[in-house]
Amino acid sequence: DEAEDAAIWMSMRPTKVPAEVKAGLLALLAKVVETVDAYGVAAANLSDLVETGFVKRERDEEKDLIERVHELEHETDVLSRDLSAKLLEPSMETAVGPIGVYHLLKLTLQISKIADHAENAGDRLRAMLSK
Repeated sequence: DEAEDAAIWMSMRPTKVPAEVKAGLLALLAKVVETVDAYGVAAANLSDLVETGFVKRERDEEKDLIERVHELEHETDVLSRDLSAKLLEPSMETAVGPIGVYHLLKLTLQISKIADHAENAGDRLRAMLSK
């Protein structure tokens, strides 16, 4: 849903994107994709865990995969904060206007929420391991 919301938000208003913001958005997107992919690996590994009967070594491996999702989500948060700070610089208002700043800032936050949801799903996997 968050990815769909971000795509719809982007289509609502054409906005100039300065090169440094474009680079930041692309880095953020790449990290979000990496986070979601890491969650996919952890979720796929869960079926292997079920087949092995939750052997300790396999459980520990699953916990490591989930921890990787958390690490990547944190890296996404850092990129999002850095990009948000860049967007809030006075020069950005001159470059893209106040509405452009708002538009890009909200887009940045929506994109970063995708990684938040991957982390939350990872937490659910961890809860399943503890039962």
